[in-house]
Amino acid sequence: MNKKVAICTSLMMIFIIGACLVSASHFSTSLSRASTHEAGNNCYWNHYLERSPDEIHPGCKEYWICCTHPGQDSIVFEEPSHGHISNPLSVPDSTISFLEENRDDPRYLYPLGTSDILTFSLNKSKTGYSVESCTNKDCELVVVPEFYEGLPVTEIKHICFSSCKKLQKTVFPNTLIKIGGMAFAYCESLSEMYITKNIQEIEDSAFQECYALSKFEVSPDNQYFDVVDGVLYSKQHTTLVCYPSGKLDKEYSLLETTISISDYAFFQSRHLERLHLNQAVRIISGNSLMGCNKLEEISINSNNQYFTVDDCLLYDKMQETVVFCPMKVARSNVVLPSTVKTIGSGAFSSNTTIKTLTLPPNVTTIESNAISLTSITSINFPNSILTIGAFACTGLDIVTLTLPNKLSTIETSSFLTCKKLETLNIPRSVTKINDGSFKYCEKLSSVNYDGTISDWQSIDICDDWGSDFATNVVHCNDGDVLL
Repeated sequence: MNKKVAICTSLMMIFIIGACLVSASHFSTSLSRASTHEAGNNCYWNHYLERSPDEIHPGCKEYWICCTHPGQDSIVFEEPSHGHISNPLSVPDSTISFLEENRDDPRYLYPLGTSDILTFSLNKSKTGYSVESCTNKDCELVVVPEFYEGLPVTEIKHICFSSCKKLQKTVFPNTLIKIGGMAFAYCESLSEMYITKNIQEIEDSAFQECYALSKFEVSPDNQYFDVVDGVLYSKQHTTLVCYPSGKLDKEYSLLETTISISDYAFFQSRHLERLHLNQAVRIISGNSLMGCNKLEEISINSNNQYFTVDDCLLYDKMQETVVFCPMKVARSNVVLPSTVKTIGSGAFSSNTTIKTLTLPPNVTTIESNAISLTSITSINFPNSILTIGAFACTGLDIVTLTLPNKLSTIETSSFLTCKKLETLNIPRSVTKINDGSFKYCEKLSSVNYDGTISDWQSIDICDDWGSDFATNVVHCNDGDVLL
């Protein structure tokens, strides 16, 4: 069990003020159990309250004690590998006795100190609290309290623990109902995740880039989620919710009952090389396969009526939408079929092998992240294109860009960090340029607008649409305008 209840070293020093020594080698303290939390692997955290036995240190302290059964009165610990304990620990009459040498060992007694590094917000109905943020980004373990100011803690908010890079484990209360989007994103040391019994909703990207997370665990009493081979599914296995980024398997096959893959479900799965899709799957959400940098092959059941694979690329059945191109596709030149109308979210994102991408003349939509962070040096943008999504072409290695003449809006960060871009040609059809559209395009020395100065000045241009250009003017048909 010492592995199951390992606690961060920053919490290793525990001071039990007011505890009475039973003997030279033992101490005891009067505790009363307040609640019990699941921790996975048949392990539970019992929540105890200690009331000071003297008037010098009045008040109440909170502690967590790990056991193998919820709310048990006899707590038995496995013998630590580096020490010893003479007898099983127990709590007769709410008294706990420890060897004095182990009183500061967090595997035996752990204080509820982590609630001090959490901030909370009251929900709109004023019936519960959400964990809003974690103020200590270096924390290694967090125990989310069951109650805050007398009300249940029901939600982990969006980006709450994001970028807590040392966080290894969290313990959730049974009051928790929802985990927000990107709540644990970039927690690269997070190695354990136990979904407690009342969690009903887990938003997209909740565990994005958690590279140490190799499996999920779910309470058998949870009515909304289940786990199969470490992969998180909806209870009936109809939706694959999240494939853990740290899962070491090189090959994975969808369950036969799965009909849907959630947004970002396989995001940054670094070890996956081959993915097999079943007959039933009919929804593959945007960006779901993005960042799988070792993925070489996607295969699909021949009886599937919704998707097809052609020349290594995954399409919808009619080949009107490019769903995904494996990052290890072994060629530098890709010519898409004439049927394609949409480049799906994340379809070519982070692909470093493709240098030339040829779009057919009927393409109308390039979705968000579609060809971002690639090594593409040559791409055509047909005049049929009506929409280029946010971050769609971030980081392209192109030198010259001529935008399609039906495009009306240049979306947020759509061409962010195109560091080799030197010439930009903007059509008169553009009526809005959003934040960061061409930010950090440091070599951009020629900006040309196919309209008059008056037309340019009528465009809704965000202040932060570009920066650090090698020029400070826009060339219009009837003169120049300062940027």
